[in-house]
Parts: sequence; C-alpha cells; structure tokens
Amino acid sequence: MQPSPTQSLKIDFTQDDGILQVFSRLPILSSRQAAWERIHLGHYQQPAHETPEYCPAQHTISIHLGSSGIEEQWWEGRFRQEHFVYGDICIYPAGCPQKQRWRKDFEFLELNLDPTLFSQAVYESINPDRLEILPYRTAQDPLIQHIGLALRTSLESSIAVGGGGALLEANRLYVETMVNALVVHLLKHYTTQKAAIQSYAGGLSLFKLKVTIAHIQAHLDQNLSLSEIAAVVQMSPHYFASLFKQSTGQTPHQYVLSCRIERAKHLLAQRELAIADISQQVGFQNQSHFTSVFRKYVKVTPKAYRNSL
Repeated sequence: MQPSPTQSLKIDFTQDDGILQVFSRLPILSSRQAAWERIHLGHYQQPAHETPEYCPAQHTISIHLGSSGIEEQWWEGRFRQEHFVYGDICIYPAGCPQKQRWRKDFEFLELNLDPTLFSQAVYESINPDRLEILPYRTAQDPLIQHIGLALRTSLESSIAVGGGGALLEANRLYVETMVNALVVHLLKHYTTQKAAIQSYAGGLSLFKLKVTIAHIQAHLDQNLSLSEIAAVVQMSPHYFASLFKQSTGQTPHQYVLSCRIERAKHLLAQRELAIADISQQVGFQNQSHFTSVFRKYVKVTPKAYRNSL
C-alpha cells in the first residue's frame, strides 16, 4: 500500500538532511557550499534504492547521466515504469507527491529551482499564480541537458580553483545567466499555460546603457549579479539580459568578463602592482583563477603579458 499524499515528506533539496530523507547518499558534487541563489545542483551516484513518498519544495529537473536503465515512478499515486538513456530528463513540479525506485546503480544530475525564479520571469506578461510547471517524463531536451552540464562544469571549476566549493566571483553572473535561460525555456515549453515571454527589440536606451556600463565599471572588483545590474535600470533580469545583448552583442556575463580582462591589462602595465592584488581589483577570488581566465582570453598568462609590454 502506497502512502497517501497527506503523509508525503516535505523535502528541501538545498539541505543535506532533506536529501538524506529521500536518497541513500549525498551528491558527489553539490552547489550548496557555493551559495548559488535559488538553485541547487547535485550530481548523484546512487545504489539500488526506493525513496519514500515526498513532495519537493523546489521545481526539480533530473538529467540521467548513467547507462540505460529502468526507473519505477509513482506520481500522485499513479505508477509508471520509465526506461532511461543518457541525457533523458524528468521534470518534477514543486509540491507534487512522488516516489521512485531503481533496481541498480543510478547516476543523475538534479537541478532544484526555487519557484520564485519563475514568477519573477513572467510578472510582466502573465499572472504567475495562474502558471504551473507540468510534470514531464523521460524526454530528450538538448538545451536543458546543455545548461545542466554547463552548470556542473562551472561548479567543478569553482571547487578546483576556489577551494571548498566557494563561488568564484567571475562565475556568479554566468550561473545566473544560464539559470535565467533555463527558466525562460521551461516557461515556454513545460507549463500548463504557455507563458507569453515577451521578445524585446531595439536594445537598451542610450541612457540606460550608459548607466549600466558605469555601474559595471565602478564595481568590477565586486561579486556582480544579474539581478543587481538589472535593478540599477529598474528591469527584470530577463528583460534586461535580452535588451543588453541586443545593445552590446554580448550577454551581461560576457561583457563583465571582457571588462575585467581589459581592466587587468591596464593594471598589468603598472609594474609596481602585484598580480595577486590585480586579481582582487578585477573581481577574481584568487590569482589562480585570474590566471586561468586571463590565459583563456588573452592566450598568455598575466605575467607573460606584463613581460611583453
């Protein structure tokens, strides 16, 4: 006999104790220490297991990473048996009673998204109270797969360079940009009422573009976020990101990173400045990460660039 919905555990997947109420092991990679806002990423390798019935506090996207396999699922009391191959996704709405069982080792990536991310993206065009994320089972979605794997790579880089999973300064905007794109994609394709996410043309006004650029230039040493930059010109992150790219040809993340590199080049010409200090002044958490990013874009290390001047 399956438990009734009233007995379902309420699970917050941003917390280790919540995860362990559902899965037998914690993720081998987690964004919890990275302080990502309103999103949690977990890379799981689980043995054969049957979960209790639970209701997630967040909208959840699961991306299958292992070899093909079968998962038994109960959604709101209804049983389904799903065959998974690499890259298949499932979407579990927040508050939806569910349980799963797999009879062999299972590897997957989970993205847990705070529902407020969705209401923020659509408030300009639709009443968010009328919008529901649909449960979606066993499908290939290349964009979702790409974003999930890109976020995992970003997190792995943060841990490798930042130590302890600390979020690197230069990665925050990238993560927010990817999450914004993911939310918009879900709203367009996986909701009860297809959200009329507005398309914007013409770019930012010259005044707003100047204000934005001035704010970015004045805060390159800080951990800039998409929400913060958009708020400077009183726009939603989605609206702002769309118009900013039209105006500059770059996403906010790409533009800020290019500004950091150009500022670093200028500072490297001042030989009395230590490279470690320069890395802090242009918003990198440490010299190692600064060197890695600088080499990627300039093709030489900061030290080699300075020596070439």
